Amino acid sequence: MTMCLQRLRPWFAVNVSCSILEYNCYTRGVLSPPFDVLDQLQGDAVTAIVFEHCPEFEMPPAIRRFPNLLGLELWNVSIVKWDADAALNADLHPNMFYLTMAYTNMTEMPRGLLTTPLPPLLGDIEISVTNLEVVPDELADAWSNVRLVYLEHAPLKEFPTALFKIPSLSVSLLDDGLETIPEDLFTTVSLLDEYLEICFSYNPIKNLPSSTRENVFINYLTLDHTELTNLPTWANGAGQWINLGGCPICNDTEAILPEVADCTDWGWNPMVDGRFPLALVAQFRRLE
Repeated sequence: MTMCLQRLRPWFAVNVSCSILEYNCYTRGVLSPPFDVLDQLQGDAVTAIVFEHCPEFEMPPAIRRFPNLLGLELWNVSIVKWDADAALNADLHPNMFYLTMAYTNMTEMPRGLLTTPLPPLLGDIEISVTNLEVVPDELADAWSNVRLVYLEHAPLKEFPTALFKIPSLSVSLLDDGLETIPEDLFTTVSLLDEYLEICFSYNPIKNLPSSTRENVFINYLTLDHTELTNLPTWANGAGQWINLGGCPICNDTEAILPEVADCTDWGWNPMVDGRFPLALVAQFRRLE
């Protein structure tokens, strides 16, 4: 089986036993994986699946056959259909802990990622380079176990408040075209009081919320290449680092910055060095 990257040979296996699958629509000359493409696999052997280079991707319902699935990756696909009949599920995927979607076209968040209950260990969801414009409010209920979420390089039309209503310790909204942040984000909207990191870098944001709840704490706050000309007083309580490289405030000789603020402009390329490592993964996701 050419799509099998790691084949197993267990005794008494009836079907093809494969641990890691990579299905490339381009090399197979198809627009989307056939619905029966996963049917011949030994269900309890599969731990990771990659679907790549699929211009009209439909998630096969057989994705629900793999109880030991740990992770799923979509790379360079345009999602046409990912409905509830192919949804990730707590009972069917009890061990799954990561989902990555890069260079993924989707006009809306797929029902397969909003149908509850999602896997209880699915704590890492990373989406990078997408045409998604709106994050629905119902996502907060479906993603109630997510601890790390990246939504990067997306043309968002509104601030994704739902991503702050989940228990995610790390949130990256790098290069999403955001111009404003809700004033009540850290007073009434956000679920957590403590964040490991929040990234707003490469957004045309001019102001941060003026206040937070008394006990809100952000360890790393990254604001590189935003349009900030001032910082609210609560920024003085940031933990270890505030990145401000490329911000107008760094050119203001009269600005008083927190001790943990760093105005060094490292000149990094957000398409290469975002929180999701696009350049690193791309070398393993070539067309052929």
